Amino acid sequence: MSWTLGVGGIGWAVALGWLGMVHATRADEPAPPPPSTTTTTVASLTYANDIAPIVQAKCQTCHRTGGVAPFGLTSFAQVKRWSAMIAEVVEQGRMPPWHANPAYGSFANDRSLTADQKRTLLSWIKQGCAPGDLDQAPPNPVFPGEWSIGTPDLVLTMPEPYKIKANGTMPYQWAAIPTGFTEDRWIESIEVKPGNKAVVHHVLVFVGRPGALRDQGRDPTSRQLGGYVPGDVNIRFPEGVAKKIPAGSTLLLQLHYTPNGKATTDQTSVGLIFAKQPPKYEAKTHGIFQTRFEIPPHASNHEVVKTYRVPADVKLLSLWPHMHLRGKDFRFTFRFPDGREEILLDVPSYDFAWQTVYQLKEPRLIPAGTVIECVAHFDNSENNPANPDPNATVRWGEQTDDEMMIGYLDYLLVRSDDPNPADADANAQVRAESPRNPERRPQIRERLLQRLAEGARRRNAEIPAQSPR
Repeated sequence: MSWTLGVGGIGWAVALGWLGMVHATRADEPAPPPPSTTTTTVASLTYANDIAPIVQAKCQTCHRTGGVAPFGLTSFAQVKRWSAMIAEVVEQGRMPPWHANPAYGSFANDRSLTADQKRTLLSWIKQGCAPGDLDQAPPNPVFPGEWSIGTPDLVLTMPEPYKIKANGTMPYQWAAIPTGFTEDRWIESIEVKPGNKAVVHHVLVFVGRPGALRDQGRDPTSRQLGGYVPGDVNIRFPEGVAKKIPAGSTLLLQLHYTPNGKATTDQTSVGLIFAKQPPKYEAKTHGIFQTRFEIPPHASNHEVVKTYRVPADVKLLSLWPHMHLRGKDFRFTFRFPDGREEILLDVPSYDFAWQTVYQLKEPRLIPAGTVIECVAHFDNSENNPANPDPNATVRWGEQTDDEMMIGYLDYLLVRSDDPNPADADANAQVRAESPRNPERRPQIRERLLQRLAEGARRRNAEIPAQSPR
């Protein structure tokens, strides 16, 4: 998704262990900071001068009023109060949440601390958390209100609340919301707002036909509009990029509910901000699925592989792996037509609670014929603390205790309704060379692939850079 994505996720506190790490104190009474170890050889650090900029840039997206974290970090007092826990999770690399291997790729939404930031933060805590002149601290950033994308132009809500049972598991549910659009609309920002975050694990939003309840028989990722998953909650495309909702479409919501011991309801909404003018580029999503796998009981490193050949030149925007509780690691390797091979994303410690969309700093041209290899490993052993049943043979399935293996790609296409002389000429030539022999058209098109690719390269020459999430 070539976009800015806000950070969120209902499984946050449990899965990341923020609250569970407080062993000797109550959750609302964190342990005091460790005693000062300041020496004359360590530079004196203060919150106002050194720490506030780090916390504002790397922590406050979640740790603020209305954020997904269980406590705020918007003041010196709050940061000092939680300093012992901050030191623990930063030292262990659990916070800020970022799971990409730094050896591969460069990402606009990288939440990780630099080595200098980590050293500064830990040294300040060891020194005793000096405040400095708080009047000189930089002001906190201003965050949006109820909607992180800003006030939507349109909010579409499930027609009726859905009932969630108290216990057990629930199959994926589908809800249909008619848009009522009388003309095609281009969407530059999307946000999904669960009506009941306590029981909504994820929501995927698709664009369906008028009156559709579920558009069977087609790959839904080609029409995926947005979603809500642990780790990412909104989409904001850069200028000149948008997704299309055709006139009369119905939004189809795939909802995954996780009962929490209390019968309740949910009525999820989708907020949309319209592009002010038709975009130059249309954003699309493609999923590389491997559904045929079987993970044996107690297997600690079971490998699953799927490849995909890119049929046309595209501009790659972002990558995101999807697995469930036994997911261990995931890697995207690109093998280019000229023989080059490059790893664009490696996630060595996959976390189901943080399903991050890894947004490339700059869109990347992926030429036609490139083979994308997705390799995932699963841990079905007793050593995986998230494993619901090491004795089970695990296959593809929708429930959390089943598994999935999907490598998602977000990419740009030139709008299909834009004038395209090069493609039009090529199509005309195909028809002219085989008027009475349609079977030859695929071979003729293959000979024209270079012309099409060159046209795509020219049209994609100027792609807007992406903003950090």
